[in-house]
Amino acid sequence: MPLKYRAFISYSHRDSRWAEWLHRALESYPIPQALVGTTTAKGQVPKRLMPIFRDRDELASSSNLGATLEEALRESENQIVICSPAAAASRWVNEEVRAFKRLGRGANIFCLIVAGEPDPVSRGLDASECCFPLALRVDMDASGADVPSLLEPIAADVRPEGDGKDRAKLKLVAGIVGVSYDALANREQVRRTRRLAFITAFSLSGMALASGLATYAFIHLDDWGRGLKFQLTRGEHGDGRFYLNGELSKSGWYQYFLIVLALKLPLGLMLASVLSLVLRK
Repeated sequence: MPLKYRAFISYSHRDSRWAEWLHRALESYPIPQALVGTTTAKGQVPKRLMPIFRDRDELASSSNLGATLEEALRESENQIVICSPAAAASRWVNEEVRAFKRLGRGANIFCLIVAGEPDPVSRGLDASECCFPLALRVDMDASGADVPSLLEPIAADVRPEGDGKDRAKLKLVAGIVGVSYDALANREQVRRTRRLAFITAFSLSGMALASGLATYAFIHLDDWGRGLKFQLTRGEHGDGRFYLNGELSKSGWYQYFLIVLALKLPLGLMLASVLSLVLRK
């Protein structure tokens, strides 16, 4: 029977901004069509990774996670731990990791570094700078007791000096659906190239149309001029000023519309293209 959630996000409340970004980024990411429906060790690749469990009530000062969180963990295929010194110091993040490992899903835990260092001591830094919670740095034996781990957790690093947002997101998606990062990144690059080519072709077509409209309006400029019916009259308010009164005929309004469209259309297409690329990142 399939589980309810694609992933459970564990995080310290100090990293809630990153948790919100990750939740939104994962649920809104469309898996490349070429991968959708293929079978991996994780099952069939879905169109989107949703739902993702993030929201949680403030935990009371007790030693238990709470029935809601425990149920959400049991119903989650994967766990994503947002790693930072704050997460490493959080009792609740550690408890969530241990609870997920007790379910036998330790291989489905993924890490996202947002602050701190994986091994600060080896770099001459204070141990408090470690970003990995203790529960990630130890294994669990059959009795549920912690035993030393020989492997450092594998993590995506969202920071600019690490993987960056886009690459880190793709690493997490690849791990969750069970495909290699290279396969997903290559498909994503193909999709972005096609999208850019479409937007470029659309923009060029729009600019060609605008040029045609501008040429037509220029050729018929005399017709537009004949459509102008203005007269100069002296004001009736005793101020000695002259006022320009008049109207555009139907043909005049038509020519005016074509000129405005020819001037505005290229700029609008350019802004729409840039906005589309920004929102897709």
